[in-house]
Amino acid sequence: MTVITTTPMLTIAEKAVELGTTPESLRRWRLAGTGPAYVKYGGVVRYYPEKHSDVMINGLRTDDYNRLCAIVSPKILDKASPVAIQLFLKALNEVGS
Repeated sequence: MTVITTTPMLTIAEKAVELGTTPESLRRWRLAGTGPAYVKYGGVVRYYPEKHSDVMINGLRTDDYNRLCAIVSPKILDKASPVAIQLFLKALNEVGS
């Protein structure tokens, strides 16, 4: 997986402090598909600092990448061509998932 950032990622507790909320609220937001951009890889959740919420992963905004990872294994996504990823994302958006 290629992550384009030079900024350290935040833990759940650090992100909660940054936003003035609780780790539980962040968990509920993740489950609801809302809240700040994050990356979950190998069961570990990390957040981008507020000013880096539009960081790209494999050419996708983090929210789009995470939506695709909910359906397709990150290992498969990381090997897919950019065109295939964009087509799959377009289809996902059309069905309203």
